[in-house]
Amino acid sequence: MNNTRVQYFTELNNLTDEFLLTGINLTKLNLQNCDHITDNGFKNLNNLEELTLTNCNNITGDCFKYLPKLNDLVLINSNNITGDCFKYLSELTELTLINCKNIKDEDLKCLINLTRLNLKNINIIGECFKY
Repeated sequence: MNNTRVQYFTELNNLTDEFLLTGINLTKLNLQNCDHITDNGFKNLNNLEELTLTNCNNITGDCFKYLPKLNDLVLINSNNITGDCFKYLSELTELTLINCKNIKDEDLKCLINLTRLNLKNINIIGECFKY
């Protein structure tokens, strides 16, 4: 039996950092509309491999410094996250960006391990594919 633990939270407006801090063994996490979660909530999620963030307005790119094993990232309507966060994501192999207005072409050039990239309604014009 697979020991992977998956948590999916949608529109839990009262979900807080303290709750996430108990998820030490999580490998997959999907958060939607969780406005009380901040970057500090990710401090103990060192085993996280897959993360989806949708409309989580108080999470910035600094959360990724706590996630050294992250290899699959989906960001939807994540305008608080800027492209400088990718410096923490050297293991990233899959990236989906939807409606993320603060990520530019040059931000993606450090993601040398990407094997899958999905883009929709973003400010990337294709220069990133030169890298």
